[in-house]
Amino acid sequence: MKIGILTASRTNNIGTDLQTFAMQRIFSEYGKDVEVINYKCRKLENSHRIFLPSLSIRAILLSPLRIYKNISHWAFRKKYIRFSDQVYDDKSINQIDYDKVVVGSDQIWNLRITGNDLSFFLPFSREGMKKYSYAASLGVMDLTQWQREYNINKYLEDFESVSVREESGVDALQRIGVSAQMNLDPLLMVPRVVWQSHAKRRARAEKYVFLYLVEYNEDAVAFAKRFAAENNATVYFYSNGLRPKKGMRSVRFCSI
Repeated sequence: MKIGILTASRTNNIGTDLQTFAMQRIFSEYGKDVEVINYKCRKLENSHRIFLPSLSIRAILLSPLRIYKNISHWAFRKKYIRFSDQVYDDKSINQIDYDKVVVGSDQIWNLRITGNDLSFFLPFSREGMKKYSYAASLGVMDLTQWQREYNINKYLEDFESVSVREESGVDALQRIGVSAQMNLDPLLMVPRVVWQSHAKRRARAEKYVFLYLVEYNEDAVAFAKRFAAENNATVYFYSNGLRPKKGMRSVRFCSI
């Protein structure tokens, strides 16, 4: 049985790479022939760009960090992700040939993030190929506009089962007539011992709190500082910015 996994597998984002690894590992338990479909989503490919269109002094100063991120992410994928030999895009994705295709996890059904890329909804049929989703995320609670523009439900009705990772996703899909179940994110399905086996040896001897935020959040920062103070630890903040953050040490070059 040949299983293909369709996800945001080429995005320079730590969480995205880790969930791709987790998806691959989980579904490898159901068949030996499992691979991640090497799919190029046009908008997500922008994460690889070293220089952004609006070139500025800040962009130039941050270019070494973007180069490092490119090297780090692609090195991780080369070592741990089994990609399909063929690279697909929105014009050729209908040529994939698998017994089962699993879409997920991450926000692959958030059209704002993917640039209205419907490929993650598998908008085509192929004889003998069954479609599934696992812990996919919509990123929104109201699908009214997308449903009106793209008739999302007509694609998902073709799935054997629909799984999302948030209760809000179950509710949103139900409102457009799609039955879905909520499942745990694949990152949390992989045993801790597996993550430990891939982690590098702790680089710092002192006690520390490592703060990683998708978006800067004052409440999270305040909690980290308070927890660190109570435990005589230092706060290390993973940052893509140039300015140091008060009361924290910035970490910019950090491997996956």
